[in-house]
Amino acid sequence: MNAPIFLGIYDMTVLKTCSVIGTIGLLGLYIDVTIAFVKRFNKGMGFTIGTVLLPFIFYPILAFGKSKYSK
Repeated sequence: MNAPIFLGIYDMTVLKTCSVIGTIGLLGLYIDVTIAFVKRFNKGMGFTIGTVLLPFIFYPILAFGKSKYSK
């Protein structure tokens, strides 16, 4: 059975638009959570940008570096 017809969506542009809006929303949420998390370690905006773009490098720096988490 075709999923869009099963869901009652006959026009694929509606489904694609919802997917794009959802993706942008999740990206915004990821950036917001990352900013809040990095601020807890008293790091600057450059480190935050690095964490958003290259998390596999910057999260280990936070985990194994000398930074302390502050509430």
